[in-house]
Amino acid sequence: MKNPFDYQRIARGKSFVNREKELEMLIEAVRHRENILLHSPRRLGKSSLLKKVLDSVKNEKIAIYVDLWECSTESEIAENIVSGIVNAAYGKIEKAAVALREWITSARPLLTLEPDGKIGVKLDSVEKEKTLRESLEMIQKMAEKRGKDVVVVLDECQSISEFRGHRVEKILRSVMQDQDMVSYLLSGSKQHLLEAMVNEKTRPFYKQLRSVTLGPVPIGSFIPFIKESFSDVGGVTDEAISEIYRFTDGNPQRTQQVCHRLYSTAAGGGRVTPESVGKAVMTLCGELDGEFNDDLDAVKNKRQRQILKGLALEPHGKPLSGDFIGKYELGSASSVQIALAELIKKGILDRNYGFVDPLFRTWLEFRQRNLI
Repeated sequence: MKNPFDYQRIARGKSFVNREKELEMLIEAVRHRENILLHSPRRLGKSSLLKKVLDSVKNEKIAIYVDLWECSTESEIAENIVSGIVNAAYGKIEKAAVALREWITSARPLLTLEPDGKIGVKLDSVEKEKTLRESLEMIQKMAEKRGKDVVVVLDECQSISEFRGHRVEKILRSVMQDQDMVSYLLSGSKQHLLEAMVNEKTRPFYKQLRSVTLGPVPIGSFIPFIKESFSDVGGVTDEAISEIYRFTDGNPQRTQQVCHRLYSTAAGGGRVTPESVGKAVMTLCGELDGEFNDDLDAVKNKRQRQILKGLALEPHGKPLSGDFIGKYELGSASSVQIALAELIKKGILDRNYGFVDPLFRTWLEFRQRNLI
């Protein structure tokens, strides 16, 4: 019996839960050639949503997906962009090679057929910025030649904001403003970097992108999917679903992960109850102990660690209140404010001082209560 809860892959079909409002808005923006910056903390389903947008418009536009995760040079960004183009728009290496010879003059493209059937791209003798510009300009040229609009997703695009002098932002902005047949969806999880990119007056993209924040999935949206999925293994109570949400805070990936564990244990029979949810989460946190220990060890500042411990025990606590500061011996309010800003910058807390990863919070709570 296949487990219906998949937390390790892009959510598609029934696993793509809610996001109807965001999906409709993004599709409408793409159809009107609007450029969007979509950002949120990790594991909130940005990539799944963007893939759904591309699937929805692929019959009317050329849909290109580019993952910029861990791109640290202009050459790597250019290679990933060209790879996205040729795999979306050209079915054969021969056709892709002809197009690249015409439009990429500053580098020698090397194309290979990968085991998964995709076309691998390597740009040899790259002239960095010129090659990056040519790879971006290729998108509009292809659209004009085919007479068809293009939508481009640049996922995990925070890497473009980390180049000295904002030089990659400048290239992207200068190319985008001349492309009247292309719309871009930029996305990333380092919110402080992305917000600075569109809010700082000295930046190329200042007020040039429509900024959209993706939040957690409301419990009401997940209930039908969870109930239907558990119907063939004994069912799940409403109280159990509420308990799942208490641990996952509407984080779609963690919700799927907890439900995946519960489904596996319930396959032998019996309804899922709040008690079984608690046991499953505790077991899961035990299995994630090494990962979460590394995350905590990476926080070297004692005040920051103490704040995390306090918020793990009091999820709805107010870390800038006198009571919270005094209870956890955090020092001055100004020092706490600086520490909170650093934890947000590191991607551990969100702007409301909640944990970005709800299971990390739960693990930290369990550990302090000696439950794991």
